[in-house]
Amino acid sequence: MIRAEVIHAIIRREDRFLLGRRSLSKQIDSGYWATIGGRVEQGESLEAGLIRECLEEIGVKVRPIRKLTTVEDSETSHHWFDVELISGEPFLVCDENSELRWFTVEEMKLLFPIVHEEIEIHYAAYCSEQKQQVENFLAFGFR
Repeated sequence: MIRAEVIHAIIRREDRFLLGRRSLSKQIDSGYWATIGGRVEQGESLEAGLIRECLEEIGVKVRPIRKLTTVEDSETSHHWFDVELISGEPFLVCDENSELRWFTVEEMKLLFPIVHEEIEIHYAAYCSEQKQQVENFLAFGFR
């Protein structure tokens, strides 16, 4: 069996992250709050799949910054990427999601239903960003 590759975009605006509520018509994670993403097509790189999915689902252009983590199960490899929003304002382009909203990590903890890995990965991305800001300040802030 060929392992499915699934990408997830961590899209941030200041201290808020974009999540979509999966449409009730979807077979997988119906009604769940989740990152924007989907399956990588055959012959497509993870980064190219990420860019395509964001354009197809929410009408925005993104630039992958870095891969945050990979979580594997018996059939699928899930890859989360921190991305930069290059152009466009997120909106519902197709029927993948029924709603789009920006949440802080604390607000995500109150969402139901949501896969708990989503919260943990967003929290790690947020902490990583905070650490980078402190390091940048310490390196360049005293000049």
